Amino acid sequence: MVIKNTGETILKQKKYSVSVIVPVLNTKEYICECLSSLSKQTMKNIEVVCVDGGSSDGTLEIIKDYVKRDNRFRLITDTKGSYGAQVNRGVELAKGKYVAIAEPDDYVSERMYEALYEEATETDADIVKADYCRFIGEGEERFYFPKSACKDNWYGKNLRGKDEKDLLENTPANWSGIYKKSFLIKENICHNTTKGAAYQDVGFWFLTTVLASKIRFIPVTGYYYRIDNPNSSINATNKENCLRDEFNWLENQLENRGVFEEFQDKYQRVRFIHTDWMRRKVGNLTLTKCFNAVKKSDKRSCVLFGCGADGVEYLVMLKQRGLIDRVKYLTDNDSTLWGKKLLGIPVVTPNEAVKLYRDVLNGKGIYIISSTRYKEQIKEQLRLCDIEEEKIFQIGE
Repeated sequence: MVIKNTGETILKQKKYSVSVIVPVLNTKEYICECLSSLSKQTMKNIEVVCVDGGSSDGTLEIIKDYVKRDNRFRLITDTKGSYGAQVNRGVELAKGKYVAIAEPDDYVSERMYEALYEEATETDADIVKADYCRFIGEGEERFYFPKSACKDNWYGKNLRGKDEKDLLENTPANWSGIYKKSFLIKENICHNTTKGAAYQDVGFWFLTTVLASKIRFIPVTGYYYRIDNPNSSINATNKENCLRDEFNWLENQLENRGVFEEFQDKYQRVRFIHTDWMRRKVGNLTLTKCFNAVKKSDKRSCVLFGCGADGVEYLVMLKQRGLIDRVKYLTDNDSTLWGKKLLGIPVVTPNEAVKLYRDVLNGKGIYIISSTRYKEQIKEQLRLCDIEEEKIFQIGE
């Protein structure tokens, strides 16, 4: 697909600094928080282009209400059944100098686009990205997991993928940045348009990183990314074909631009990382062993050790499989988490977890270690507390 600039017609339309594209399909439960955060941006010269893929759950009525109340909001319908097609259509019709993507189950900080745009205009960058937070839960039980957009020494520097190929070691996180529309048009960069919404961000991220003349990062947390939406593509376990199709499409794109050989090593590494992640997600031997152990355990008899990103991802998997009711307690060595709840499950100290395991569970439950980084230390910690070896299961062992 070629992103078209409609020339004379565009000149007659109002120009915006930033156009935010929101690809939407049946997200009634979350979209109010997303649209509300966009309506409250400190940058006023902004438009929000909602591209609906055929919602039937009441999402359209919510969007129409925002369109009615705020003339910066627009509603476009594109029912081709593709996240990529929706984003492409939004970018094509965007009136902003820069474009951004916001997913309807996420939200943004009030100053996000103003901060990104200030950096972009001061430096004439093709891409500017901010830090972000992954989150899970609602209200007082919402947990946040901050994520840096880049290496510490990359902030405030002009970067190019051709010079700094380690940029391709970053998480895609397309939604944490803004992109100069003229750059996307010039390089004819768009999303793949395969059906559904899985992994179509990977090709766009790789191409923009490889072809941009100037990329900037700012140390501002602007985007909040939900990881516990059960309908999100990140939580789908049947998308192996989508992942393969995306990388085949990307390889063709790189070949057609004559840069595949230059970036082949990074392409192969990124493909391996995503494929390995997918295999782990759908259930490699270690995960299968852990899931089977949880399934066979008595109700509310498991203790999950590790409440970081790995632990949250595992909890979401358990929730998907209807097994989260097996988890009685969560524990972590991070004292700031003690006394809180994650998905309704209390987080206790490691000492409390051991005591409750013995007193409440009568030693009949199991421990699941979710942390991959500190797995050996945690395993030794449990051994010193006289937890039997056969009661300890390790994810990613």
